[in-house]
Amino acid sequence: MNLEQYIRLLESFDPAQKLPLGLGNPHSWRGDYYDLAFEPVENITVGEMLQIAENCIDRTFDGWKGGEYKMTPFTTIHVDYRGHCYDLGLFLLLQVLLQLPDEKPCSYVENLKGNPMYSDEPFSYQIHAS
Repeated sequence: MNLEQYIRLLESFDPAQKLPLGLGNPHSWRGDYYDLAFEPVENITVGEMLQIAENCIDRTFDGWKGGEYKMTPFTTIHVDYRGHCYDLGLFLLLQVLLQLPDEKPCSYVENLKGNPMYSDEPFSYQIHAS
C-alpha cells in the first residue's frame, strides 16, 4: 500500500473513532530508506493517524545510516519500529485476530532469530540453503 492509498482509507472512517492499536511515529524504513514506516501505537484516533499520514507527504526523513529521503503520495508504507526491517503488518494482524498477549510485535520476531531460515538483513525472509 502506498501513502496516498493509506490516507484515502483513513478518510473513509470516522476521525473520532478511538483505536486501541494504531499507527504513528513515522520514519524512513530501514528495509528501504525510500519507503516510509509507521510504528504501532496505542490509544490513537483515526483522525490523529490521518493527520500524521498527511504530514508525511513531501516531508524529508533521515535514513538509518544517513541520507535524506523525501516521501510522496506514492511512497510504499510499512509497519515497523525505527531501526528495524521486520515489516510487522502481518504480526499485528495476527495479534488482533488471535488475541495474542499484549506484547510488542517485535518480540515474536525476536523469537525467530534462532531459526536457520531467518536472516537479520533487509527483506529478511529468505530460504537459506543448507
